[in-house]
Amino acid sequence: MKQFLVHSMWVRLVALGALLALALAATTQGPESNCPTANACNPNTCKLPECGCSGAEPPTADWSQRPQILYLTYDDAFTEFGETNFYSSLFNGTFKNPDDCPIRATHFLTAQYTDYTLVNKYWKMGHEMASHSITHRSSTDYWKALNVTGWRNEIEGLRKMISQFAAVPKEEISGFRAPFLQLGGDEMYTALKEDGFKYDCSWASRDYGYLKLDFGLFPYSLDSASVQDCPVEPCPTCSYPGLWVQPMLDLEDRWIGADPTHPNNGMPCSMLDACIM
Repeated sequence: MKQFLVHSMWVRLVALGALLALALAATTQGPESNCPTANACNPNTCKLPECGCSGAEPPTADWSQRPQILYLTYDDAFTEFGETNFYSSLFNGTFKNPDDCPIRATHFLTAQYTDYTLVNKYWKMGHEMASHSITHRSSTDYWKALNVTGWRNEIEGLRKMISQFAAVPKEEISGFRAPFLQLGGDEMYTALKEDGFKYDCSWASRDYGYLKLDFGLFPYSLDSASVQDCPVEPCPTCSYPGLWVQPMLDLEDRWIGADPTHPNNGMPCSMLDACIM
């Protein structure tokens, strides 16, 4: 009897090991063979508003004619503490856009601690609600290795939660930002495309930010290959018609001299909370 139990346990361990191996293989299997490689953008066929070439910004000869874009975004849970101490005074109408409309923000939400009653309240005020994953796991290796199904569970799963618990129409939740701005390559963008998302706001850039932020990089679609640098790999290589990228352009903090290669400048930071002020 004892020998049978040991044998049975061994069989179970072998079976479990096989399942874990299959799961690992599933998380690292990419969709490259199933998605078309992106080619260089042709500005004659890629035209706004349906399509936009990366790097096709207006000429800089006359800066007064160049559009300026500023997004106010927040990541993670939408909580009562945040609403009471920050949002309520910031969005009460005191601060306005040039068209005299009150400023509004995009909130990239995660599941834990989010108050969906407040999400509904601020969505009705004109704020945009977007997905930032369900779990927001702290391991960047988890996001790097995630397969298409895993990304869909995280991204679309959170959209379903916002729609169900905050009564926000699903079609109005169209954006995504990856946790820690850790891209997932073609797996992540395939998931976004398959679930009908309109844009991603995860892709960081130092070449078009930091020392060159005055020039910047405008939003563009992934119909064609991107000219954007890839400081947080893996970046996509396939074509995703109609899916847009809002680049995360690195800012420059006031830690002057910290970078010996640019002693007269501060350090790059993708988000304000990472900047040394």
